[in-house]
Amino acid sequence: MRSVGGLPPAAPSGPRVVLPLDGQVCPTPHGPCFVLRDILAPATIHGDRPVGALLRRAAPDAALLARDALLAGFDPRSALFLDLETTALAPGLGNLPFLIGIAWFQGERLVVEQWLLRDPDEEEAALSQVSQRLEEAEWLVTFNGRTFDWPLLAGRFALHHMTPPPHLGHLDLLPASRRLLRHGLPNCRLGTIEAHHLGLQRVGDVKGSQVPAAWLEYQHGGAPHGLVGVAKHNRDDILSLVTLLDFLLAHTAEAESLVLRDPPLALAIAAAALGLDQWARAEAIYTVATAFPATAEAGRIGLAQVARRRKRVTAGRKTTA
Repeated sequence: MRSVGGLPPAAPSGPRVVLPLDGQVCPTPHGPCFVLRDILAPATIHGDRPVGALLRRAAPDAALLARDALLAGFDPRSALFLDLETTALAPGLGNLPFLIGIAWFQGERLVVEQWLLRDPDEEEAALSQVSQRLEEAEWLVTFNGRTFDWPLLAGRFALHHMTPPPHLGHLDLLPASRRLLRHGLPNCRLGTIEAHHLGLQRVGDVKGSQVPAAWLEYQHGGAPHGLVGVAKHNRDDILSLVTLLDFLLAHTAEAESLVLRDPPLALAIAAAALGLDQWARAEAIYTVATAFPATAEAGRIGLAQVARRRKRVTAGRKTTA
């Protein structure tokens, strides 16, 4: 057994302790690995939203959420949702992703897989299976994945002389949430967003800071029961990626009607539309905002910004023509 996260390797202690999880051992050319797999009907409720509702949203608005025109072709049916549980809370080569949670839509149903390393030596086998899922997907959806999950996972692929499968675009919901939902929230942690917007209150959840200790304790001969909580924590994270994206796309589509109900969110959507040169959309939201005293000034300022931006971009196009 290799050392992990700077700790000495656990001494062999007889047969491996059986994990109290309803998973299965998956044989691969790189050895066995352990996976938890579930298939959810579209009506399955997570928090207060069905997981299949995302399939009914205007997916091109993902570009507006990310402020990235490359995501205009985004389709949740070809997206992979990714969340890692790791042996440390900061990136680095010594940080091992011991639980790789992924989900994708198979028709109308949501498939959830969690690849759990019973031993560090199973990492290559697990990565080989996750690589296959990534190759089948076009888009990646994460929460803080641009900064943490994807660079870490790509580094682990490289460590095993494997090439990370490419994707057309990466939709990281953390910066999108910070831009659109930060008003009225104490922070933009996923748990905070769940409680305020997704109807999910986690009871008895394993804290993120406790996750590494649960796996390391198991590696050093301790009880495996802490990993049950970690697996549930990871599963909730994955499902919340799906419902959070549904929430954001639903509200983006109805931005004009949000001006009265949630002015900061409506104005944030208008600003995002302006940043992508979606002038008509930004103009429509700002025009509605001018009709109400509480948002009239912001609406007028926004309309002036739209006019200046349109004039500047149009003039630039004429210059290069």
